[in-house]
Amino acid sequence: MKALAGISALAVGGAAVYLGRYALMRSADVEAVAPSLRHPILYLPKHNKLSLYVQTYNWKKHFPLTRYDGLLDVHEVTTGAEGSAGELVSFLNVPRQRSGRGAVVWFHGGGHLAGSAEADQMYCSRLAFELGVPVLNVEYRLGGEFAFPADIDDGVQALRWLIDHSEHYGIDSQKIALAGASAGAGIAASVVQRAVDEGVPVAYQALIYPMLDDRTGTQQDHEGRARFIWSPESNERAWGIYLGGAAGAAELPEYAAPGRRTDLTGLPATWLGTGTLDLFYPEDVAYVKNLRASEVEVETCIIEGMYHGADGMMPLAEASTKLWRSMIEGLRTAVL
Repeated sequence: MKALAGISALAVGGAAVYLGRYALMRSADVEAVAPSLRHPILYLPKHNKLSLYVQTYNWKKHFPLTRYDGLLDVHEVTTGAEGSAGELVSFLNVPRQRSGRGAVVWFHGGGHLAGSAEADQMYCSRLAFELGVPVLNVEYRLGGEFAFPADIDDGVQALRWLIDHSEHYGIDSQKIALAGASAGAGIAASVVQRAVDEGVPVAYQALIYPMLDDRTGTQQDHEGRARFIWSPESNERAWGIYLGGAAGAAELPEYAAPGRRTDLTGLPATWLGTGTLDLFYPEDVAYVKNLRASEVEVETCIIEGMYHGADGMMPLAEASTKLWRSMIEGLRTAVL
């Protein structure tokens, strides 16, 4: 028993030394992060999966669904195709006190491969309450089982569903905005492009650090970005699965990677928020440039020292509050 205890003590001690050395090595990277966004797990190796639990825990703690009891009515609706387990159920969050006649269609993140509408209810409830308009939180087919264009098809169908049911829910179909975060923002961008091409009205798009271009992550030098949460390796893997191995190809089908499209004429006014330490920062800035070159009205919120998902890690931080407040104010211009 003493021998086993000694071995265990050595193992624990060795692990502590390893983690200490790793944390010291990471300290320079963490120093580049905005002070209000420096979470302890940023010093840990392979913290990506752990960060998802931290983000979920922090949002549930500070923005619990129970906060909106009696203030919102949540309707389970079927807006998209059938998945492997049956019909996909989306959530329509309708505030009892309305501030306007518009609405928001929201797409959850997850690299096209993970996540769910149910998990994003804490974001959508907050949006619906603060904006005072309905928010449709869309469930869509995931790329691990259903590759492109399944999620885009589901997104367009959800938008059309909301337009078709707008009168029933007291919504002005000309004041519907699309929004999302990460891959969800990328889906929103693709759905907006396709909707405009097909003559479906969209009033606005709000994109939080959107995942737009499959070619991102293939470069060798990321200039100090992508050290936290979402790595180039994760990005390449996710795009590869989603596009059936075609990521980085010379040509892709229309709407597969919305950041590849340069002529964005006719798209609605746009808000885009991102951080300078995010892997997606260059592709997001390029998209903004193309929007402006196409004479689309654009508002940006660029946070210095913000990494991917930082607003989930530290939802009450000054930088996170600035990001969300900026997005909500941008949406107000379209949906109220």
